[in-house]
Amino acid sequence: SSGINAEYGEFALRPAPQHRDMKCRITRDKKGLDRGMYPTYYLHLEREDHKKVFLLAGRRRKKSSTSNYLISADPTDLSRDGESYVGKVRSNLVGTKFTIYGSGLNPVKP
Repeated sequence: SSGINAEYGEFALRPAPQHRDMKCRITRDKKGLDRGMYPTYYLHLEREDHKKVFLLAGRRRKKSSTSNYLISADPTDLSRDGESYVGKVRSNLVGTKFTIYGSGLNPVKP
């Protein structure tokens, strides 16, 4: 038993339980027409029984000058308008600082 009572989708968006190790793995898929330049990344939880459970997927956005990745809870729908859109991760020009943006309202814009 993994000890996680909530749905895995909700689990992926919450802080990890305190005083508990959670083993996750990120894999990269470079197969396909444009995936050499824009690979898809998958985040899986590795359960205690060694089974992998999909949590999130990400892909670099094509029209971005900096590293800008779209994050989705659906590995087949990596679109900003999709129902499973979670947010995005953006780096600075050098790739040393990263900012995570959720799918909620922008606190700067009225």
